[in-house]
Amino acid sequence: MRSPLLISAFVGVVLLTAAPLTSPAAAGPSGDYWKDPGFVAEFIGSFGIRTGVEPSLSADEQLFYRELAGIIATNQPAAIRRLNEVLAAGTATVQPPAPPEPEDDRKRKKPELPDPIQVNIQNKSSFWFVLGNLQVLEGMPEAALDSYRKAIGGYPDFLRAHQNLGVLYVQNQKFEEALPPLLKALELGGNDGDLYGLLGACYLSTGQNRSAELAYNQAMVLSPGKKDWQLGAARALIYQGRYREAGALFAELIRNEPGAAQYWKFQANCHIGLNEPLKAAYCYEVVRQLGEADAATLFALGDIYLSRGLKDVALDVYLAALNADPGQNRGRTIRAAEVLAARRALDQAGGLIGAIRDQAGAVLDEEEKTRLLRLDSKIALARGEDAGAARIMEDLLGRDPMDGEIMLLLAGYYGRSGEVERAEAMYGRVSRLPEYEAEANVKLAQLLVRLKLYERAVAHLRRALELEPKETVQRYLEGVLKAQAATRS
Repeated sequence: MRSPLLISAFVGVVLLTAAPLTSPAAAGPSGDYWKDPGFVAEFIGSFGIRTGVEPSLSADEQLFYRELAGIIATNQPAAIRRLNEVLAAGTATVQPPAPPEPEDDRKRKKPELPDPIQVNIQNKSSFWFVLGNLQVLEGMPEAALDSYRKAIGGYPDFLRAHQNLGVLYVQNQKFEEALPPLLKALELGGNDGDLYGLLGACYLSTGQNRSAELAYNQAMVLSPGKKDWQLGAARALIYQGRYREAGALFAELIRNEPGAAQYWKFQANCHIGLNEPLKAAYCYEVVRQLGEADAATLFALGDIYLSRGLKDVALDVYLAALNADPGQNRGRTIRAAEVLAARRALDQAGGLIGAIRDQAGAVLDEEEKTRLLRLDSKIALARGEDAGAARIMEDLLGRDPMDGEIMLLLAGYYGRSGEVERAEAMYGRVSRLPEYEAEANVKLAQLLVRLKLYERAVAHLRRALELEPKETVQRYLEGVLKAQAATRS
């Protein structure tokens, strides 16, 4: 598929005498434009404008170039075939123009054309460059890359070949590859806003944020008011943590285009970076009003409302996020329910869990079902519904016998219910999991302390400290040792 950016720049793409690929231009010219004598005269006569950075053509090569212009006017694929043939052969058969005749002779008879002549193509770089431009417009990016490289190989200081090669790399998201040719174009004298702007994009995409900022700043000087470069500069500032400066640029972009949702999203990021959550929420609400709030925006907005204690409002926003793309957002919605439960917004967490189940039904995968069941058990425990929570946790252990978190919760339930042997057995089971061994020893020690079994509790606390030295556990151990000593006195 042809790139709209490159097609719109057709005037500046095909011919050596025009601007590089990135210069703004009108839509592609008509066939009559290519045949216009003024155009042909400019086309043929301007090869020596950039001495040192553009190859020149001999008189014979200009004859072939004149023929090529006529083919381009009517049939670009044919022009590509013709160029490939001539570049492979190194010669071209061309029809010289008819010599001028006196006015009286032209009236009496049709002028006779000279015989075709064979011309040698010594300077292939110019033609490789034109071929590359045509290949871009015909949706042949890989062939165009090869043609630009060949143009540079024959003429290493070919400024616009370097620049167009860089542009094509950027078009194909190959930012690291784009940097060398764009920098070479700059070294050779390129000094337009688009060149600096593309350099900024490459630096930004490769994590060189300070260099990106400087390149975008130069692009804004040379191409004032071009929003792409303003946006790039603002993003470079965000990535450097300079949120206040970035916010000023986004504010300017918003003033000029208040209906552009992406600017409001970036402005929200700036406010979050400045610890201004309510201002960020305002920006996200504008995005909602514009009808451009995707799931990521809605989750961020819901998180802000939840952090401010607005649990019901947060739930509404999370539900909207789930509905934005149900198949893609279940995992993030479950995470939101987990956060709600952790903040003891139990009713809202339950409502979100219900919505997930109602919407997904049988398509929930095993991991999602397990996460929801874990949430069910935690909510039941928080509500004091220990027996119901225990049934869910036993179900979960049936699904995953190595679920250390659930084993700890279930062991705690057994201990509170007076089922000491079951509690000890479960703590012993979870302590065999290295990542849970220290915590299991601490919780078992706490159970033993409640039973006044201090000696055993001390042993488990010392084991926990060997695994994970913690000041809180050390202080608890000291307290248990004092209690143990008191019972002996």
